Amino acid sequence: MPVVMPSAGLLVPLLLAVGLLVGVGAWPGGAYAAGGPIRVVEMGEEVNFPDGVGLTLTAEADAEIVEVRVFFRAAGSRSWGYSYAHLLQGGQTQSEPGADPRVFAMASIPGNQSGYLAPGVEVEYYYQIRDAAGNVFKTERASVEYLDRRFEWRRVNIGPLELVYHDIRDGRVADAARDISRDLERVAELLYGHLDGAGTARGGEFKGVIYNSYADANAAFPVQSQTTTDHGTFAGYAFPEQGVFVGQGLDRRIIVHESAHLMLRDALGDKALDVPAWLNEGFATYTEPNARIRGSGSLYGRTPPLRAMNSVSGTPETIPLFYAKSVSVVAYLIEGYGQDNFRRLLGQLRAGRTAEDALVGVYGFGVDGLDDRWAGRPVEPAATPPGSAAVSATVSGPRGGRESGADVVTPEPARGVAPSESLDGGPPLIVATAAPAPSQPALPPQRQERDAPSPFVFFDAWVLAGVALLAFGAVGFRWVYSRLRRRGRGDDWADWDGC
Repeated sequence: MPVVMPSAGLLVPLLLAVGLLVGVGAWPGGAYAAGGPIRVVEMGEEVNFPDGVGLTLTAEADAEIVEVRVFFRAAGSRSWGYSYAHLLQGGQTQSEPGADPRVFAMASIPGNQSGYLAPGVEVEYYYQIRDAAGNVFKTERASVEYLDRRFEWRRVNIGPLELVYHDIRDGRVADAARDISRDLERVAELLYGHLDGAGTARGGEFKGVIYNSYADANAAFPVQSQTTTDHGTFAGYAFPEQGVFVGQGLDRRIIVHESAHLMLRDALGDKALDVPAWLNEGFATYTEPNARIRGSGSLYGRTPPLRAMNSVSGTPETIPLFYAKSVSVVAYLIEGYGQDNFRRLLGQLRAGRTAEDALVGVYGFGVDGLDDRWAGRPVEPAATPPGSAAVSATVSGPRGGRESGADVVTPEPARGVAPSESLDGGPPLIVATAAPAPSQPALPPQRQERDAPSPFVFFDAWVLAGVALLAFGAVGFRWVYSRLRRRGRGDDWADWDGC
């Protein structure tokens, strides 16, 4: 019988079909690993906050399963951790007739051992299973929300923020959400310069977990020094790598502050280096509703140099000064040189440049030069970045004031132009490079001053103030009461000599 060869038009589809049939067993998402079947029967998970997540796996294979590893990370993180599972075999040897071919594996994702897992974070994980024949099988990724199980949580979406809370009236949350929505749009405008067509903030989504009391929140906060814990120095923490912040109370300023940390990190992208704390904390504090900025006159000499403020450090007494200088310097950049230049600074950081290089590239001076100008110290004119063309226009800038309260009109620095990278990764932008006149250094913009930067710094100060008021009230009441008793006994107050 003659063999009929398929036409050229049918040969290619036929070969593709045969290849697909042969390769199904080796496909990474299939039920079998190359060389032999490894099957997952069941997977389980249990959140044990704050100790981590317990995981269980039941699997079977033709050959003995000798190793099970679980890989895990906070959703959005760039690195994976892993741990080995404890195996319970179904029989003495899986090759014996009648032996149970299944293996039960127990593993855990630690909550605080290798790194802090924030409440509310989405944890991704998958298993890698290896048998005695050398076959390796990877499961598909799964995820679990690592949330404190002590409370019944409720949720509300506010622009890019999913706010998770407990034991707070829905009406109160709705009122706060309206204000917070406008605040987050303002943060997005500072970062991007515009909003999308729907009027919502640009950037990725993130989550905020709010505890309703300081005691509950403190138990969930990351471990800090005993001194800062005892003083209640911080009432909120942001974890940009995990896309979550944790805070105490439905406080609008705390929520906006911590949200600004996450939105800033999202705007800078993956190539950016770690942002110095003076810029990170200063920006977040600047975005707080009704933020009040102190002038350099009350801070100069009481705070470390800007170059030494790459991380938050100090005692409960000095940390508020750290925040006060940080927000004052950031306000000086934004209000003294304009939001456009600040966004160009972010564009330089987004490209992976250091804070020093980014400042020089946009403003013509580095960290030390910024510190001098903010403090009002005499400085040399700022260098014009390479490739820029001088522009001689000078206009009136923001109003400033020294500690005496006198208002000073600070001329806006002379400007030049230079190309820079767009924050959105688009075409180059035109950088307006500013430098204050040497004869009259620019002063930081002034608003109403305050002695503490935020409600999450020195939270217990309000408690101490309340106790003091109660004490004064008790003394006054006792004084009045003692005199009323004397009058009731017929004492003549006019003749009383106080003895």
